Amino acid sequence: MKNLLIVFISLLLVIALSWLIIYRNEKTTSIPLVPTPATSTPSTTAESINLTVYIQDKKAAELTDCGITLKKNITVPKTTAVAAASLEYLFASELKQYAQFKSVSIKEGVAEIILTNDNDPDGLKISALSSCESRHLTAVLSDTLTQYGSINEVVLFSENGPIEF
Repeated sequence: MKNLLIVFISLLLVIALSWLIIYRNEKTTSIPLVPTPATSTPSTTAESINLTVYIQDKKAAELTDCGITLKKNITVPKTTAVAAASLEYLFASELKQYAQFKSVSIKEGVAEIILTNDNDPDGLKISALSSCESRHLTAVLSDTLTQYGSINEVVLFSENGPIEF
């Protein structure tokens, strides 16, 4: 009976935490995407735009789920390729330990991201990430890109084909 009560209370806490995170992290409005090259070096001139990316919530990752993310506002040089600019920023900071961002293309609502790694040309090491690492990588990418109305799904590729976890 005592174990059942502990499980019930734990479940309520997880539901309450999830509810708070979901409503705190409401997605931003859609920004149109045009697949043209972009850079992500932050700039504060009039020729810059603000974007929202999602990064891992480190506190939540320690306690419950490595895939819980937080909004982060960034400034990048003005571009219409906001997906590429967002990814360039993320792979220069939050996700740099996993791979390098090469390109993104959006086809029928699917963002196809090509990643490279000089030490892993086949993409095998990235496929062998721990469950927490793979959840971190996929949650950050999915949450960042699906905020744009033209993206519903994110798929990862190495130069040799799909990366699957």
